[in-house]
Amino acid sequence: MLKDVGIGLVFLAVISLFSSSSSADWRSEAQVIAEVFNYIEQDYLYPVDLTKCRFDMLKELSRRNPDPVKSGEGSKDDPVNFVCLDRHSGFSTPDETRMTSEEMSGHFGGVGLQIEPRNGKVVVVSPMEDAPAAKAGILAGDIVVAVRQENEAKAAPVTDATDAAKRIRGPVGTKVFVTIERAGKSFEVMLVRADIASSAVKVSTLPDGTGYIRVSGFTDTAADDLEAALKTFQKNGPNPKVILDFRNNPGGYLHSALEMLYYFSKNPDDIMATQRFKRSEKIDRIKDWDGEFMEPGTKRVKTAGEYAHYRVAILVNGGSASASEIFAGTMKDWGFAVVGEKSFGKGVGQSVLQLSDNSSFRLTTFEFLVGNSKTKIQEIGVNPTHMVTDTRSTIDISDEKVFAGKTDEEKLRMFQEASRSLKDNTGTDKDAQFMKARELLK
Repeated sequence: MLKDVGIGLVFLAVISLFSSSSSADWRSEAQVIAEVFNYIEQDYLYPVDLTKCRFDMLKELSRRNPDPVKSGEGSKDDPVNFVCLDRHSGFSTPDETRMTSEEMSGHFGGVGLQIEPRNGKVVVVSPMEDAPAAKAGILAGDIVVAVRQENEAKAAPVTDATDAAKRIRGPVGTKVFVTIERAGKSFEVMLVRADIASSAVKVSTLPDGTGYIRVSGFTDTAADDLEAALKTFQKNGPNPKVILDFRNNPGGYLHSALEMLYYFSKNPDDIMATQRFKRSEKIDRIKDWDGEFMEPGTKRVKTAGEYAHYRVAILVNGGSASASEIFAGTMKDWGFAVVGEKSFGKGVGQSVLQLSDNSSFRLTTFEFLVGNSKTKIQEIGVNPTHMVTDTRSTIDISDEKVFAGKTDEEKLRMFQEASRSLKDNTGTDKDAQFMKARELLK
């Protein structure tokens, strides 16, 4: 998904407007702004005061700190309150747009590091299994402090996650040197970039034949990958059992969620989602998508409800959002079991406008309702049919209170312990949500 940032960032592109004497530059920059304002006026889901939008952008010009704003809502670390658009709308620079496109396509040259900004630092959330970073010993909780290319004598410090990702990625087979800080000590790691195939679907088979499929995002290939995983269990009797894990899945492409739902209903009138736009409504029924989904690499049309006979349990938690909630909420409406904790509650969707300078602007243009009951999700979430607390880790790293009074070294150890516990205990008898799903499928 595109990164959520404040509307004020849009106007960073026009700072040169005031320092350049070229009218051509002024007009090209103004054209980008005009594209965005027209887009907002025509398609934004909610009522909007364009004067406030202008105020936001002019305030951004006068900020002393030019760092990108992480959220459209403001925070204790952000002295500017952006009031023009909702927090799910946002601007992405050409580089950010390109990187997001690479991620959603499922392939890019890199080292396999998932990173995020945390308290002004670039923190490793998770190294991807079997990728160069993991093989080199980089751990969750490590801090990326600098990056050096093989033709550079000195490493460039990084404090912004987007800048770090941009510098770490590059052509497959080339070297990159990443300086890591761990427990107060720094060291440089040489990594050779590889083709990172970021598959959003992982599959395994439990001893009793139950399938366990982890879906971490709704990318371009996720629906095809899910179907390939589902096919592996067709031999397991007339009603194969499958657990679908959407915990901490932040969403992605709407069409990917619709295609996944298409696999589980033969009723042509079943509603997968309802999209309510500013001036219209679109209902996505099973029959509306007949003939739209094709087997990859072939001309064979996929059949609705091909896996409707499967016995399925879905896992969700507070990190399951957007497309995850469309899938889980609709499956619940159709009578499938949903296990875990209430989902995030992001029930609005965004359309992306590609701008003339190759940047992009994501705007909230519709609200979605799920299933035949047209259930509202926004600010509500999906309540599981079986509420079960997550027991995979005793440390909730999403709660800043657990770090109160701790030293940086203690915080690092806690973060690494929680990350290891989540990884090691997922899909085991220490995972109460998973175990409840198994119980329901017996």
